[in-house]
Formats: sequence, structure tokens, C-alpha cells
Amino acid sequence: GSALIIRSSLPFTPIPISGLPDHFQAVAANVLGVTYVSVYIAPPSHHSSMISLRSIINNISTPCIILGDLNAHHTVWGSSNCYSLGHAVIELIEDIPLCLLNDSSPTRLTPPSQNTSSVDISLSSPSLASSLSWTVLNDSHGSDHFPIIIELSSRTSRPQPALEKISSRIFRT
Repeated sequence: GSALIIRSSLPFTPIPISGLPDHFQAVAANVLGVTYVSVYIAPPSHHSSMISLRSIINNISTPCIILGDLNAHHTVWGSSNCYSLGHAVIELIEDIPLCLLNDSSPTRLTPPSQNTSSVDISLSSPSLASSLSWTVLNDSHGSDHFPIIIELSSRTSRPQPALEKISSRIFRT
């Protein structure tokens, strides 16, 4: 699934998203003037995934940060191969336009082989990109995805945690 974890002291407004295909999940919220969208696209990839993602992006306010497990592979963000959904994401980035935040760090650990891949993708509006830092934590906390931290620099140039995208599987009881 997909989730946004927002610091409880930050005012936010949930943004409803409806009409998505069964293989596509998304949640969105506006936090202090920035719209965050968390997406999960279940494999196998579908052409309708990019239509749905494009529709969401076209209907949210900017600036925005879009992130999630897109199950899209492309060498641009660190995958060892390029597949059709990865090419479609590149096309989306160029068309909208959006900035890719990934630095080629692996974002997923594939059991049982423990191979890594980069299927979690983070995008932002160009106006935000230079104010964001993107980091993957080394400890997956038992999940098959590594937590990603995105920090938005404040006006005082002291980084403030803006959002954490952490797989819900981390919170097993």
C-alpha cells in the first residue's frame, strides 16, 4: 500500500484521490503549501498506471513531491535494467516537468537473494528540487524497502524533516 507519515505538529489537509485502477494506490496531502503524493503501483505494470499518475499530478497544486513504489525500473535512478514502465516514468518527468530526486541508491531488498533494486522513486516540482535532500536509510527495519527521508530546507537553511515514506510492513506486531 501507500502512506504518508506527517509530523503531528504540522497542519495538513488530506487530498481525496478516487477512481484509481485496482493495481494503483495513492494518498495525498497538502502540508504547509507543498502537496505530497505517495503512490504504489502493483506489478505487473500497466499502461493505465501512467495515465492515473499523470491525472493525479495534473489535478494537484504545486509545488509538489510525488514518491512511492512505482515498480518501475530504469538505469537513470539506479536499476540495472530499463523496462517499459521505467521509460514511461522518464517520459512523464520530461512532459510535466518534474525533477528526479533519487541518487541511484538502492531502495528495495529482494528476498530471499537479498539483491537490491531501485523501484521507489521520488519526484518534485522544479521549484522545490534545489531545497530538498533525499536519503535512503541503510536499515530496512524488517521491510523489503529501505526508508527514504526527504528533507526540505527551511528559510533559515536548517534542514527540517518534511516527510518520511516508510513501508507499512515496518510496523509489524
